[in-house]
Amino acid sequence: MSQLDTIETIETPEGVEFDVYLAGPLARILAAALDLIIRGLVYAVLAVPAGILGDFGLGLMLVAIFVIEWGYPIFFELYKDGSTPGKKVLGLRALNADGTPIGWKGSILRNLLRSADFLPFGYALGIITMACTGRFQRLGDLAGGTVVCYRRAHHPVGQRLPDAIPVSTGIRLQWEEQRAIVRFAERSRATGFSRNAELARLLDDLTGTQSATVAIAHLQGLAQWITKGR
Repeated sequence: MSQLDTIETIETPEGVEFDVYLAGPLARILAAALDLIIRGLVYAVLAVPAGILGDFGLGLMLVAIFVIEWGYPIFFELYKDGSTPGKKVLGLRALNADGTPIGWKGSILRNLLRSADFLPFGYALGIITMACTGRFQRLGDLAGGTVVCYRRAHHPVGQRLPDAIPVSTGIRLQWEEQRAIVRFAERSRATGFSRNAELARLLDDLTGTQSATVAIAHLQGLAQWITKGR
């Protein structure tokens, strides 16, 4: 119950906790496909003058493909706030796993291992790795210590709770369970009713009701009790 969503809480080196919305395999594959299309268009444009120059142009073209293929993602991640054009369209960005902006080491490592993630074909190894890690990290992310998340406004954990009457569970909650309930209540102020209801249903045994409205209010009351109502 400590993690009710694809939201990951990251603690920065300064000790501040932030919520980030991790990007799953589908969004990342779509971003990679857009980047591939963009690079393909660039290659098509470069092929015209390269064809005119004959063998010399072919040599220049091969050098250009090598530089663009490997330099394209690193350049954009380092100088465009962690987002290649494909990631930007999908609203994604790459970060260090501690929430800090991605640096040279992380970007180079994660992109050098792109070829391994395509093994044996169709990004298969990358998808399997993302599915097996809690943060949807492919091999390059694991090596570089990076994550990919949505470009939503990050908000510190510990924001004001919704107004609710404190209620007790009547049972002893583990620390992780208490933390999860408080996080739910904090986020419920900015999350829509349908998403709050979906998450509240995961805790039917705790709330004791099938009514989404009552369950949400009950969890918000529990959060008040956990933080200051005891």
